Amino acid sequence: TSSFARREQRWSDSDGATNHCIVYRPNIHSGGVVFMFHGGPHGVWDAREPTRLGGVLLNAGLTVVEANLAGSVGFGDEAMLRLDGHYVLEKLAPCVAALAARVLRPRERLALYGESFGAYLAMFAALALGSDRIASCVGLNGFYDLDFDQHISDAGTRAATAAILGSIGQDPEPWTRRLSVTRRLGPGAPPLLLGAAARDMHVRPENSRVFARAARRHGASCTLVELPSSDHRIFDPDDEVAWFDAVRAHVVAATMAPGRALTR
Repeated sequence: TSSFARREQRWSDSDGATNHCIVYRPNIHSGGVVFMFHGGPHGVWDAREPTRLGGVLLNAGLTVVEANLAGSVGFGDEAMLRLDGHYVLEKLAPCVAALAARVLRPRERLALYGESFGAYLAMFAALALGSDRIASCVGLNGFYDLDFDQHISDAGTRAATAAILGSIGQDPEPWTRRLSVTRRLGPGAPPLLLGAAARDMHVRPENSRVFARAARRHGASCTLVELPSSDHRIFDPDDEVAWFDAVRAHVVAATMAPGRALTR
């Protein structure tokens, strides 16, 4: 990995919940910034070094921000329980905007990246903020709609979905609609890149295929990359190279294109 500067930031939102991020800035910078959301929702980014994909993006001249928003297990169970339907609807996009205001420099453009549940969070925030503020959004093995439940086979993922809806304490059907990213699709969406692992038994690849078709029907630019030899996490070397190359090319092209930077 090329040389880079590393720093951590912490801040509190209006509910007093702690947010945390690790910012990696390469010495030779292209002008693009990538926010990476962890999955779970119980995951947490390790502050010691960037991920393998993060290293690839740093080598491409991109600033990488690994975001632990309120709800990361690193802040305890009480914090994690905040990551419910109310948080997604009311706090997620403002929190991304607040993070951007802390990290982005003038004229820098922002891409969002997530895997699994993180892909859902990234997609929801990207569609809420729109293409004039978000340059692109990338999701790997994500479940993009809670009503795609027939494509979610893992018991843990189903439990997380139930917790998001159950914490609201109302009939889940209208909340399922409100938490849908498909219903937010339109020509104003940023360019989308989706990855689908053919052997994923946690969130089945059909989920990404269904969402890609829906995105195109709604006029969004959406590229789907099929990873034939991987499961929920990419362990196959050929799949990893294909995915990393696709993400790097997509994000570099999107963040270097003219557009409004999210600096406020």
